[in-house]
Amino acid sequence: MTQRSLINRLARFVSSAMVHTGATHLTDDELQMAALVVAPHPDDETLGCGGTILRKLSLGANAHVVLMTDGSGSHRGMPPQELVQRRSTEARAACAALGIDSDRVTLLAFPDGRLSEHESAAASRLTELLQTLQPKQVFAPYRHDNHPDHLATTRAVVSAIGQYSQPCKLLEYPVWFWEHWPWMEVPPHMPHRRRRIVSRALRSPWRGWLDFNRFVDVTEQLDRKRIALDKHATQMTAMSDGWTTLQEISGGAFLERLLTNREIFAERKFNTPSNA
Repeated sequence: MTQRSLINRLARFVSSAMVHTGATHLTDDELQMAALVVAPHPDDETLGCGGTILRKLSLGANAHVVLMTDGSGSHRGMPPQELVQRRSTEARAACAALGIDSDRVTLLAFPDGRLSEHESAAASRLTELLQTLQPKQVFAPYRHDNHPDHLATTRAVVSAIGQYSQPCKLLEYPVWFWEHWPWMEVPPHMPHRRRRIVSRALRSPWRGWLDFNRFVDVTEQLDRKRIALDKHATQMTAMSDGWTTLQEISGGAFLERLLTNREIFAERKFNTPSNA
């Protein structure tokens, strides 16, 4: 093992310990609460909280998944409309593998990569779903996730919860938050990205230490989570030359980070519409 690899492993260990310090597990009573899982793109529902969905359903909870965008921007090697059709089919198959029936999956189909342009409409649709489904918990991306659609999703969710008439907990799950050192290697062929990567690396453990306060042990659900993730074939299988899959991001470290024994969350509580 090289000195650089040893330093990276030590940094990952320390950062992971910081992120998990103080986090408490969701109890069975909490896992039995009805939930709305909000995903920016098809596959985020599985990557961020697939194991938690499986645990909730095994305890008899009601869960509904809403996908914010149509997934058309993930790859350029396929006509956008074909990609939209494939990803919607994959999403329903993945949700089925998690135990969620098709009638509990809502596809809002806002343009992939441009959700911020439709944030008000997205918040309105989410408000309607909240009032109809009456969940006690909402799962959405972490507020410091490193993707514009993820950030827009959570802003829309917070806005919708502000109009919701019931007490509610928001549990934010990280996805692209992990895409930096020390969890991912600094690309040696991209020195121009080094300053941004290092800057994010210095901030992220502290953010995680401060924000990530809940977790779910998904050890027994990992195999089924992987099965569900494989249903997102356009993200897991190369469809043409130059087609990037999730396994290839950061040499596999990105996906490895999202397939651990714990799914971690930043919980925020909303008691009345006025506190959003």
